[in-house]
This record gives sequence, structure tokens and C-alpha cells, in this order.
Amino acid sequence: MRSSFRDFFTGLRQSFKFHYLWRGFFYDRIYAGIQNLSEKANRLSSLLLIFYTGAVAVLIAVNGAARIILHGEVLLWTEELSLWLLTGICFIGSGIAIRKGLHVGITIIIEFAPACIKRMLVFMGNLFITIFLLCLIAVSFVSALNAAGETGKMLKIPLVIPYMQIPLGSVLILFQMLPFLAGPLLKDADPEKYLLTRILPGE
Repeated sequence: MRSSFRDFFTGLRQSFKFHYLWRGFFYDRIYAGIQNLSEKANRLSSLLLIFYTGAVAVLIAVNGAARIILHGEVLLWTEELSLWLLTGICFIGSGIAIRKGLHVGITIIIEFAPACIKRMLVFMGNLFITIFLLCLIAVSFVSALNAAGETGKMLKIPLVIPYMQIPLGSVLILFQMLPFLAGPLLKDADPEKYLLTRILPGE
């Protein structure tokens, strides 16, 4: 009797393909949507990074030319603006580095861990990073709003504008982080694929 029930439920599971339907729904709908959002955030980050880097290069050239033409005079406003742009480059570039696996990390424990433990370690590590990003977005957003009444020393621009680069940049990082958070939950996923630090062959 017990074997008959077992055969019945086994056949039912194979008929409806519960496992493949669940995996297909999760991967094709949810994970594909996360990947699409991450790719759009990456394209936006790449464009912003090109603009920011080009702007910093122009400012450095202008400041260098001013020192020659004005006999050593420094355009202090270019230094202040460059500092703000470099802050934006830091946060925008961090998201791009996530997708390329260029962040520094210690992976020796993950490399020698069993497959089931490795999956859990990668997921938990990425979860902690995601939680940190959410806290950073909240705190930096409040800090930016608190600076709404202040202006820069040289450029009389409201500090809320450059300060907003931190929460907005963190949002772009978060969007590019989501596939690395959801990826280890996929069945048959390779956990090392979702590390923020790529393990190179021979390491």
C-alpha cells in the first residue's frame, strides 16, 4: 500500500513537472527581471562614469592651463567640483566592479567548503552586503536632506546636490547587486559565479 501511494505521487510529480515549473517560473520571470534591471543600471552607470571621468579630465586640464596662463594661480572651484565628481565616480564605479568581479575579497574558505556550505556562504555574504547598502542609502539620503540649506565653499551650489550622489550611487550598486543575491538560490547554480571576487584559474 505504501509503495502504491509513493508511485502515485511520483507519477503525479513527473506528470505536472512541479520541479521544472517552479524553477522555470523563478528563473524566467523573477530572476530574468532582476537581470534586466541590473543590466539597465549597469548601462546607466557606464554612461555616467564616462561623463564624470571626462568632466574630471577637462577640469584638470583647465586648472593646469590656468596655472600657466595666470602665473601660478589656482582655480579653487575646479578642485571642489573635481572632488564631488570623484565621489560620484567612486560609487558609480563600485556597481560596475560588482558585475565584473573586481572587488577584493577573501575566498579561501569558500574554495574549500562543500558545495552546500559554499552556496550558503556566498548567499549570506551577499545578503549582508545588500543590507549594508540599504542602510547606506537610508543614512546618506537623510544626510543629504539635512545639508539642503548649505552651499559649497567655492561653488555656491546647494550641498544636497553633490551629497545626493551617495544614495543615488548606492541605489545603482544595489540594482547591480541583486542578481548576485538571488543567483545562489537557483537550483544547480555555481556559487562561485556569484562571488563579488572572481576566483581565477590556478589560484
